[in-house]
Amino acid sequence: MSDKFENKLLGFINANGLFEKIDRVLLAVSGGAGSVAMTHVLCRLRQAGRLHCDFVVAHINHGLR
Repeated sequence: MSDKFENKLLGFINANGLFEKIDRVLLAVSGGAGSVAMTHVLCRLRQAGRLHCDFVVAHINHGLR
């Protein structure tokens, strides 16, 4: 993932106060490319100390394929 995308996502999160005063966030993922990218970028931001909450990942099988 590019740093540009990570910075844009972090800017959106901060501008909208998405994770303010939150210790843990549930990431519901389907296993598709978008879900995997979201999880990857958010975990990278967390590991870099740029986000200050923990993530729990739950796989959701929509049964659409």
